[in-house]
Amino acid sequence: ISSYLWTQVSGPNTASIITPTSITTPVTGLIAGIYYFRLQITDNLGGVGSDLMKVTISSLSAGNTYFVDDVNGSDSNTGLNAGVPWKTLTKVNSSFSSIAVGDSIRFRCGGTFTGTLTISKSGINSKPITIGSYGTGAKPIFQGLTTVSGWVQSGNIWTSNSAVSTLSTMNMVLINGVNTAMGRMPKTGFWTIGTATSTTIKDTSHLNSSTTNWVGAEVVSKTARWHLDRSTINIHSGDTITFSAGMSYPPVAGWGYFIQNSLSACTQEGDWYYNPSTKKISVYTTAPAGPSNVQVATTDTLVNMNGKAYITFDGINFSGANNIGINGNSSGTVNNVIVKNCSFNNIGVLGWSGYPNSPNNTFDNNTFNEINSIALYCASSDYQTINKNVINKAGNLEGMGESGDYGYTGIFAMGEFGIITNNNIQYAGYIGIRWDGTGTQVKDNFVNFTNYIKDDGGGIYTHPSQGQTNYTTQRVVSGNIVLNSVGAPLGTNATSYFAGEGIYMDQQTSCVDVLNNTVAFCGNVGIFYNNPRATNTTGNLVYACYEALRMNKYQAGVSANTINNNIFVAKDTGARALFLGNSLDTNNSIYTGNNNVWARPMLDTN
Repeated sequence: ISSYLWTQVSGPNTASIITPTSITTPVTGLIAGIYYFRLQITDNLGGVGSDLMKVTISSLSAGNTYFVDDVNGSDSNTGLNAGVPWKTLTKVNSSFSSIAVGDSIRFRCGGTFTGTLTISKSGINSKPITIGSYGTGAKPIFQGLTTVSGWVQSGNIWTSNSAVSTLSTMNMVLINGVNTAMGRMPKTGFWTIGTATSTTIKDTSHLNSSTTNWVGAEVVSKTARWHLDRSTINIHSGDTITFSAGMSYPPVAGWGYFIQNSLSACTQEGDWYYNPSTKKISVYTTAPAGPSNVQVATTDTLVNMNGKAYITFDGINFSGANNIGINGNSSGTVNNVIVKNCSFNNIGVLGWSGYPNSPNNTFDNNTFNEINSIALYCASSDYQTINKNVINKAGNLEGMGESGDYGYTGIFAMGEFGIITNNNIQYAGYIGIRWDGTGTQVKDNFVNFTNYIKDDGGGIYTHPSQGQTNYTTQRVVSGNIVLNSVGAPLGTNATSYFAGEGIYMDQQTSCVDVLNNTVAFCGNVGIFYNNPRATNTTGNLVYACYEALRMNKYQAGVSANTINNNIFVAKDTGARALFLGNSLDTNNSIYTGNNNVWARPMLDTN
C-alpha cells in the first residue's frame, strides 16, 4: 500500500471527528450513532480500491423496560417488570408520554397483539427506543387479521352476514392460510382491447352490459410492459366501459386487460369480492358447509412511525395488514430506524414504506413473505442499509399490486450511498432489486424468478431517478447471482417477446462497476446497458440468456465503457453472446474490451 484516505461521509458529529494520520491511529471523537466512512487505498502499482463502511456506535446506558403480555397482562399494571405487564397495544400507545429515550418495550414471545402501534416519541442517537420481545418461543405477532364467521348462501356464493371491516378497500384475504387474489375475468391471461381512450375500453367480444354490467368493478390494464394499471369502472354501456382517470398510460388497442373486484367475477373456488358499501365479503365455494378459515385484514397499518426517529424493532412478526406493515413515510424526520430479526407476512401493499427521504435506516436479517406490491419501499431515502433479508413472493398476484412503475418489486431503494447486500429474493412479479444513487453498492445478493407479471425490468435494475448522467461516486453491482428473469409477454402486442433482463442499467445509466456477477436463464438479456457512460463490466459469467450482453446507443454521451475478463455463453443456436445497437450515428465506438469469452458453441456457423 502506498497511500490510503479515510473520508467521513455522514455522522452525528462530523466536526469533532479526528481523522487518522497513520494506519495505526484510531478514529476518535465518536459519539453514539450511525456513521458512514469511505476508505480508499492505493497500492504501489497505482491500483485504487475503495469501499463504503457503516459503523454503528451503540449506547451503553439503558433506560426502563416495559413488558406487554396479551394473556397474563393488565392495562392497569405498571408494566415495569415481567410480573406486572401491560396487556394491549392501546395501553402502549397511550403510555408514550411517560416513555423516555433509551427505554424498551418488550412483548411476550408467542403473544398476539391486534391493532396499530403508534410511535409518538423519538429516541436520540445515543438512546434509541426499542420495540422487542422477551421470553422464549415464536416472535410476538402484531396482527391485523379477523376471521370471518357467519355466512348467507346464494348458490355457490356465500356472503358474510355482517360487515367484516370498516375499511373502504380490501387488499389482503387469506383462505385456509393462503394469500388469495380477488375473483377476476378472465381467470388467467387477458382479454384483448378493441379500441381505447385514456378512460375507455371497447371490446365487442367480451363486454356486454346487458349480460354482465361491470359498474363498480376494477379494470386492470397492461398499459406498458412495465405497467399493470388499475382503475374503477364508472359506466358500462354495451361493449364499452368507462373508468376513472389515473392510469399511468392510456390503454392500447391490441393489448390486454381483465376485470376484478366484482361479484360477477366470482365463478371458481376461492374467488372473493369485498363490497365497499356494505363492507361484507363474498366467497365462491362448492363446499356444502360454506367457506372455512377465511381471514381478512381489518387493520390498515400495523405500525405508524408518526414522524419519529431513532426507533429499533427487534424480533417482531408483523402479520396481516391491509396496506402497510411499518409506515415510515416522512419529510426527513423518520431516520435512524433499525428493523432487524423481524418477519413481515401477508401485507396488502408495502412491508416497509419510507418516502420521501427517510434516511439512515437499517433493515437486517428480516423475512418478507406474501407482500402484494413491494416488500421494502425506500424511495428517495439516503444511506439505507439493507442486509441479509429474505423476500419470498413480493408482487406475486396479478392485479393485487400497485399501478405504475414500482409495484410487484422486492426491494425499491432509490437514495444516495445505499448498501444492499446478502439479500435472498425469490418470486418478485417485476423487479427483484431496484436501486439508484451515487455511491450505492449492490453486492452478493441472490435473485431468482422475477419479471413474470410485468417485464422490461431486471432481476437487478437501475434507472436514473432524477435524470442524473454524472454521479460523484462510482456505484457497484458485484458478486450477485441473478437467475430466471423470465419475461411476461401476455397482455402485450408481442406475445413471443420475453423481456426479462438479468442486470439492467436503463436510460443513460452512468458510473457503474458491474463486477463478478453470475446471470443465467433470462428470457431476454443477461446484462443490459441502455445508453451507458463510464461503466466497467469485469469478471462476470452470463449463461443461457437470449442475449448475454446488450449495449444500446440512441443518445449522445455513450463513452468510457469497458468490458474485460468476462465469460458470455449463448446456449442456444438462435441466441447471441453480444448485441450492439446504435441508432444514433455511424460511430461504432461503444466500448473497449479485452480478454472476454464470447461463445455460442451449439451449431454456430458465424
